[in-house]
This record gives sequence, C-alpha cells and structure tokens, in this order.
Amino acid sequence: MSLRPSPASWFEVLVLRDDLTAAIDALARSSKVELQSHGESRTPLLMPECRERLVEFDELRQRYGRTKFGQSCLAARRLIEQGGGYINGRRLEAFDYLITPKDFDNMEILLRAGKKRFHKIKIKN
Repeated sequence: MSLRPSPASWFEVLVLRDDLTAAIDALARSSKVELQSHGESRTPLLMPECRERLVEFDELRQRYGRTKFGQSCLAARRLIEQGGGYINGRRLEAFDYLITPKDFDNMEILLRAGKKRFHKIKIKN
C-alpha cells in the first residue's frame, strides 16, 4: 500500500502582485499546465489582455493612492462596477454617480453594498 497522494488536477500558486504576470507567462508557456479561471467570465482571457488588465489595475491603485482611504475608495469603485452598489434599492450603473436631492426620501437615503451591508443616512433639519 502506498501513502503517496494521487496526482492533483489543479494547484494554487502564491506570488507577489509584481511577479504575477511573469508567473502566468511561465505557466502558459509550459505545455503541462492548463490555466483555468474561476468566476463568471464570459470570454476566455488571453495573456496579452491579462497583462493589460493587471497594468491598468496597478495604475488605478497608484491614482487612488496606497493609503487606507484610497484603497477603500478603490474597493467601493470595484463594488459598483461589479453591480453590488445600490441607492434606495436601485443598482448604481456608474461609479461616478452624483447623489442629488431627488435620491432622498423623507430626508433619508439607504445605501447598500452587496447583500448584507446597509447604511441609512438621515438628514436633520
């Protein structure tokens, strides 16, 4: 009886963000590894597109700043872009939506992030 594990059909690679594109390129060049993404991707992501998206994301992180506040703003932007931001039950279509007095109902506004995080803002006279 052998105690060796059976060969795995997948594995995870942990690398620094700066080394990610090099690691993906190296895996893609090898003929023994098939890259598989998880999520609801409608089209397969090709290597040049992947590299462009990573560079674009890193530039966006630089613009928002590497402070806690800047990263929080970036996380909120991504949440809205992925369809998880709501005002009074209406999904936000754009991250730069401007809240106006029409959005308030009885001097209140309900903000929702995802399914479980709610914040109610009340304005006192």
